Amino acid sequence: MTTPPVSAAESPVHDRDGAAPALRRFEVRTAPAAVPPTDTAPRPSTPLELGHRSRGRAIKDVIARIVMWASFGLAMVPLVWILFTVISRGVSLLLESQWWTNSQRNINSTDVGGGAIHAIQGTLIQAGVTFKRAYALGNFAKFVRPGMSRIGATASPATDILVSAYRDDSRLSIVAVNASGQAHQQTFIVAGSTLGQIVPWVTSDAASLAKQSPVTATDNFSYQLPAKSVVMLTLTPAG
Repeated sequence: MTTPPVSAAESPVHDRDGAAPALRRFEVRTAPAAVPPTDTAPRPSTPLELGHRSRGRAIKDVIARIVMWASFGLAMVPLVWILFTVISRGVSLLLESQWWTNSQRNINSTDVGGGAIHAIQGTLIQAGVTFKRAYALGNFAKFVRPGMSRIGATASPATDILVSAYRDDSRLSIVAVNASGQAHQQTFIVAGSTLGQIVPWVTSDAASLAKQSPVTATDNFSYQLPAKSVVMLTLTPAG
C-alpha cells in the first residue's frame, strides 16, 4: 500500500534536438510509517562492567607512569642546578654598584670582572628598534585600509628610494621609503587625477608617525623625504 503524495511539481526537460522543452510530472511520496513490534515484553540485557582493566593493561599504565615521571625528574636536574648556581653566586653581585656599570665585553668565563651594563644597553637598543619598526608598519596599517587596491607606481625612482601607491574610490595613499642616510627631494606625478590637499605622515629617527604640514598640489608635487624614513602621503583626489 502506498501513501498519497505530499507535493508535486513540474520540471522542464529539453529534447535532444533542441526543440521546445517538454514537461514531466514527478511526485514526492512519504515512506510508509514504521510498524511497532508486537512483542513488547522486556528483554534481558547484559550488564556493563565499568572500570575494569585487564592485568596487562594495568602493568602498561604503571610502566608509562614511571617513565613519564623519570623523564620529568631528569629534565629538572639541570634546571635546578642552573638556578642554584645563579642564586648562590650571583646574589652578592646584585648589591655591588660596580657590577651594574661594568661591561662583559671581551670577558671570558674564566676571567674576573665584567658586569651587566652591556646587557642592559643591548636590551634598550633592541626595544628602541622594535618600537620604531612598529611605527613604520603603522604607516601601512593606518592608511592602507581594507578595500584599497595597489596601483601602478615607479617602484624605485632613485637609489635607495622605494615607492608604492594604493587607492579606493575616495582616497589615495602613497608610501615612500628613503633607505639612505641623506634627505632626498622626490617629485610625484599622479596621472589622471587632480590632486587636492596632501597630508604627509613621517616615521624617522626624529619622528614617529608624525603628521606634517599639508601640501597643496594639482597633478604633481614634490616632497623632501628625511633620511632613513618611511613617509605616507595621503590625499583625497579632487577629480
